[in-house]
Amino acid sequence: MRLKDIFVYWALIIMGTSLFTSCNYEGIDDVAGVTDGDMVYLGISLPDAENIEVTRAAATDIEKVIYTVRVLVFDAGGNCFYNQQIYDGYSQKESYKTSQALGIPKQTGDNYKNCTVWVVANVGKQTGVSGGSFDFSKVANIDDMNEMYGYLVLQEKKLRDCLPMTGSATVDMTVPTSVGSPVAITMERILAKVSFTINTSSDLEFYFNNWSVESLPRYTYVISQGDDLTVKPSGGSFELYYPGNTTEKDLVTKQVGHWLDELPAEKKSFGFYMYENRRGGRLETPNINNLYGDSDSYPAGIKTMTDGSGASGINPNFKTLYAPDNASFLIIIGVIRNKTTLNLTSFTYKIALGANNYNDYNIERNHNYVYNININGVTHDDVTVDVNAFDSRVHKDYALQITARASEKMDAHYDKRYIEITASTGELKLQFYNTMEDAQIDRTPITTKDWIALSELNTYNIDIDKNESTSKKFNMSSDLEHLRLYIYARENNTTSPRSVVLKITHTPPSDDSGIEQESVHRYYTYTQAGLIEVNGLYVESYEEYGMDLDPSSDELPSAQGLQWGWHGTEIGAYSTSDGLNNTKTIVTMSGNPGSFTNGSLYNDYAARYCYYKNKRDASGNVIEEEAKWYLPPIDELKPLTNSEISASWEPVSMIGRPYWSSSVPTKESLTSSKPWWAYIPAIGSWLWDRYTREYIGEGKTYEYRNVSKSAINGDIEETLVRIYDGGWWSDPVDASFFTVRDAKKYVRAVRKK
Repeated sequence: MRLKDIFVYWALIIMGTSLFTSCNYEGIDDVAGVTDGDMVYLGISLPDAENIEVTRAAATDIEKVIYTVRVLVFDAGGNCFYNQQIYDGYSQKESYKTSQALGIPKQTGDNYKNCTVWVVANVGKQTGVSGGSFDFSKVANIDDMNEMYGYLVLQEKKLRDCLPMTGSATVDMTVPTSVGSPVAITMERILAKVSFTINTSSDLEFYFNNWSVESLPRYTYVISQGDDLTVKPSGGSFELYYPGNTTEKDLVTKQVGHWLDELPAEKKSFGFYMYENRRGGRLETPNINNLYGDSDSYPAGIKTMTDGSGASGINPNFKTLYAPDNASFLIIIGVIRNKTTLNLTSFTYKIALGANNYNDYNIERNHNYVYNININGVTHDDVTVDVNAFDSRVHKDYALQITARASEKMDAHYDKRYIEITASTGELKLQFYNTMEDAQIDRTPITTKDWIALSELNTYNIDIDKNESTSKKFNMSSDLEHLRLYIYARENNTTSPRSVVLKITHTPPSDDSGIEQESVHRYYTYTQAGLIEVNGLYVESYEEYGMDLDPSSDELPSAQGLQWGWHGTEIGAYSTSDGLNNTKTIVTMSGNPGSFTNGSLYNDYAARYCYYKNKRDASGNVIEEEAKWYLPPIDELKPLTNSEISASWEPVSMIGRPYWSSSVPTKESLTSSKPWWAYIPAIGSWLWDRYTREYIGEGKTYEYRNVSKSAINGDIEETLVRIYDGGWWSDPVDASFFTVRDAKKYVRAVRKK
């Protein structure tokens, strides 16, 4: 309610008169004072599944639900004159019924005869789209609308509640319609869906190790930009395609780790959603860089193999070689075993995505791409892909596949990484060295478990496993074994980084009849950052919620940070300066954090993400006597977000990003500024309560139990509307509510000296 409305409302109350006002028209419900002939009605419909697919596949439930709906209408000059969120059932998971019609008041004037209506669904909430420019309330014209973009990483369908959608129509807003005959708007999904299955011939078995996506687009615009997807959104600080940088390149890898015939039937199909990536057709000449790994690992002569037809070629075996820059690829890694000879061959299949099997590299929104991958042998042309082509790298005649994710960037707090190894018969040895040169010539291996160690236990710190050491040796006795090991680092209390090189050696048995007899070596560098001192505090270098450190987990990391915590918990006033006690209180308080408490350090809520970087016992609980890492309070956080963080190991800057603090506002602080009439006994306080209830009343979005303090660029981040700006006769203005706790902000742990 606006301030001037208060006085009207007050006067009418005194006179015993009631007033009904309505600002928004929602659904097909009757609107007081508006007749059927005064409205233009819109009807939303979803596309049939078969109309959006390259190959038939049933649409999933999340592709059908609509939890939020916003309508924006632009006049002939491109100016937005209607902009309303007309439905929000996301928190209750109540889907909008497309049988409803949306009513918009008709307009008068020639400028409204050729209007553009945009309907945006499932956007603007935490609905699986990780981040982006989604403040539609600020859209003033069609150019603003065209600049709205989404940003996310690879996410599988089961991790989403719904899919972002848009729909539009050209409408004469001067001519009313009836509820029974609304203007039809067909929605389209902003994402594309990619699904694949793997089949083998009857004499082969396939050990499916993992799959990933190469050159995954990181963003898309809400309104399709045609074929121009090469310009980043204004203000975007990210690269256009994955891998955009070394810290995020492994987010798209998904472990499988099973023989194909051991997987349950419902898990034999795999898939993901991605933003559109329209790259066009084939190049005129092959690009050897499109091959997976070193070209020398391919069959002899593949570097000179072409189909001789350039861009007009139609041979599926060469689609990958002729792919344009930044085309998207599905990469499948596994081991093939002959059922009769039991010979093993390690393979990587690199499949160029697109709508046909030879020259189309376009992935378009609202399409479903289905690939049936058939493995018929172990040579580079023994794989067929329905609707698409392939390319494969043949490894040595035994299996050795290693995944050592995020090894380059361990942080100064207690940290750990995993390493996955799939290997055939033989001896497997792991050993730490101080330098790469030492590792290559086996000089002075590290024997003292100083700051880093190998373990077979999934524990929480370096001191728990008595069998931890700087080297491990295993006898791989079966034809194919799978190991998972952990690398633990103690806290680095210095301001200097430290590194080791892990050398992994696989040696086949001497009586092996396979082609390969020599040992094979792999090298991985583990670098731990030192402490960074900023304004008298130690600050961590990186934000690990951006790393997918557990390949067996169905959870995927957020690219945009973490939620502060949960709603509805009575928390009182937290200190603006004592972050450690704030953090302990948040972590140990009663309440219902729900899915946040999954035991993981990652994909957690802000306070526990920071607190669990302290040393923990065998049960995973923080050893409080040694606890020094915490979520900073607002007084410590503000200068951090306005300071350059520099070190030789290139830590991530905090400038320009919103960060959560461990401080929260009180109920009183949200209503501390009041107009004079609020102090009038009885009626004044009653009116003030009615005035503020819409925003901060019990159960409302900005109630004090639902908000927390965050900072950006040295200031408290305050968004949305101010309850009262101190004026005499004015509407609420943009400025000062604190952020709701289920919003995602960046999180950085700090440490006491």
